[in-house]
Amino acid sequence: MVINLSPGPGRKPVFDKEQAVQAALEEGVATFSLRGVADKLGIKPPALYRMFSSRDELQAAAMQKLAEHINDPAVATTWQDALRLFSSRSWDLFSRYPEAPTVIMTKPEAIIGVLPGFRRLIDRLVRLNIPGGFPSASFAVDFIGDITITTFIQMRSFTTTDDAGETPLDRYTTSADDNDDVFGMKDMPGTGFLDSKVEFIIAGIEHGIGPGNSEPEAS
Repeated sequence: MVINLSPGPGRKPVFDKEQAVQAALEEGVATFSLRGVADKLGIKPPALYRMFSSRDELQAAAMQKLAEHINDPAVATTWQDALRLFSSRSWDLFSRYPEAPTVIMTKPEAIIGVLPGFRRLIDRLVRLNIPGGFPSASFAVDFIGDITITTFIQMRSFTTTDDAGETPLDRYTTSADDNDDVFGMKDMPGTGFLDSKVEFIIAGIEHGIGPGNSEPEAS
C-alpha cells in the first residue's frame, strides 16, 4: 500500500519523521531500503536525506519507536508485573514487526538510541522495590529481553508453513514418540513456554538469586 502524502499538484510531497519511521517498520526494519520507504511515502529517495543522514539513522529511529511501546511499565503496580508486561509487550511488537529481533541481535548501533527507554524501565523496577535494586533490575531486563527474543525466533521457525502446508512443529508432533518429547513440545503454546520462563526468572529474584542480592542460604 502506498501512503499518498502529496498535498496537491505542483507542490512537493510533504512527510514527517514519524511517517518515514512507520514506512520503514512496515517495509521490514531489518531489510527495508530507502527506495522502498520512499515509494511507500510517494516521494523520491533523496528527499529522505533531509531528515536522515543514512539508512542506519532511519533504522535506529525505527527501533527507538518500538522501544517507546515496550518500555512503558507505568500501568504495572509491582515489579513482577512490570517484568511480565515488558515480555508480553515485546512479544506483541515482535509479532507485528518480526524483523525487529534480528536487528536487536545483529545491529548494536541500532540499539544505542533505545537505551534511555530501558533505563526508564529499570528505574521503574527499582522504585517498585525489586530485590537487589538497580543491578538486579538491569539483569532482569537483559535476561527477560534475551529470553523473549530467542523464544520468538525459535517459535517463528517452528511455526512457519512450508510448501506442503505444514510446519516443523506439525511434523514433530505427529512423528515424535511421547517418551522422546522431553521438552513438552507436543503441548507447547504459541509463545513457546515464554510465560513459564519469565515466571522462573521472577521466582529466582524473589528468592534472592541474581546480581545485587546476597547469596541465598542453602536449605
